[in-house]
Amino acid sequence: MIAPAVRRWRDRKLEAPLRARREHYGAAGPEAGEWLLERVGAAWTRAIASTPFWAEVARREDLPADFDSLAEFAERVPRMTRSLVQAMGSGLLAANTAPDFERRTGGSTGEPIAVPGSNAEVELAAANLWYGREMHGIRPSDRAYLVWGHSHLLGDGVGRVVGKGKQLAKDLLLGYRRHSAYDMGDDDLRGAVDSILSFRPGWILGYSGALDRLARVNEDRSRELAELDLKAVVATAEAFPAADGASVVSDVFGCPVVMEYGAVETGPIAYECPDGGYLVFWRDFYVEGVPVGGRPGEYSLLVTSLAPRCLPLVRYELGDVVRANPEDPISVSFFHVIGRSNDYVVLGDDRVHSEAFAHAIKGVTAIAGFQVVQQEAGDISIRYRALHELTDTDRGSIRRRLSRIHPALAEVAFEPTSEFEMTRAGKTPVVVRRRSEAA
Repeated sequence: MIAPAVRRWRDRKLEAPLRARREHYGAAGPEAGEWLLERVGAAWTRAIASTPFWAEVARREDLPADFDSLAEFAERVPRMTRSLVQAMGSGLLAANTAPDFERRTGGSTGEPIAVPGSNAEVELAAANLWYGREMHGIRPSDRAYLVWGHSHLLGDGVGRVVGKGKQLAKDLLLGYRRHSAYDMGDDDLRGAVDSILSFRPGWILGYSGALDRLARVNEDRSRELAELDLKAVVATAEAFPAADGASVVSDVFGCPVVMEYGAVETGPIAYECPDGGYLVFWRDFYVEGVPVGGRPGEYSLLVTSLAPRCLPLVRYELGDVVRANPEDPISVSFFHVIGRSNDYVVLGDDRVHSEAFAHAIKGVTAIAGFQVVQQEAGDISIRYRALHELTDTDRGSIRRRLSRIHPALAEVAFEPTSEFEMTRAGKTPVVVRRRSEAA
């Protein structure tokens, strides 16, 4: 009785912010540009008033406190990069802010960073997520099955046990059941579908690559899964690894497949609509598209946070590429996220999702960037760019966390480097497979 009551309470708690978003996006029209200019101006004024870094940028570049147009804002304000966040850390925080937590992420580019945040930011992200999900009939009270990975479960000692207990209790109250996205072996994924069929969720959420593999391993079970009458399978964190990924998942689970788009630094930024394309959450973010040379209709994304944040984002480079209509404002919508897709390493009959490496590495401050290389023979190494010397303690910590996912990962090698292989979208693939040098 307690769990259903908690889920109904979540419905009621989110009703006011969802109503505000229905009214906002439902009334959107030609005035969106003027509204955004006003909000961007307010965000910029707040940034230079509260953040010493942006105040110095404004002084050095002789920037105004307000702009006449969004084009002037884009032309004159310099971009903010992930490397800048890595290097400056707390130097980018707004003055007089007291973060409630800090998220550390390996990130889509393989560059770990720490991102401070507040409970208000969490509430804003939740409102946007549930507005996007509501477009597909999903309510907070619906039971959900998650294909996910959790770095706090890779820790040591009492903290790991307590973290696992808290997760189980929270899932029981919220109506969630999970399969670890670290476990991608055939037997693991057959067992995951057994769990889904017994749990009978209303919808499924997972990493795109993990969902792709889950579907392909269980293609023969589509008739059983169709009987669940799922509202949707929601994919996030990465692009699908194959062009037919979304259609395969849709066919196997017998329901629509939709994408959530965002980043750890920002929270959700856009959501795929039922009739196609993405709605940008322009109530809370100003999204710019910078044309990608030689590829008409493709744009690299920059984002400016319009709501107050512990770490204000001003023209922040997300590193993702999207497709959009050149005639339409990308600040409101776009067609498709090209992005990048995480991969997995092969360990005999098992598969381990690349997020396992990101989660094992992200707490090691010496590593500025990494890439996992698997040779044809199966040997695995972590190529890394170091901020300072990687110690034996650091190596041991990473291997220990990875060994909890698969014993073979206790033997990964470490190789320092200054360059990583890049994808078409300008990102670092987390996993690279190579022929052995002797081959």
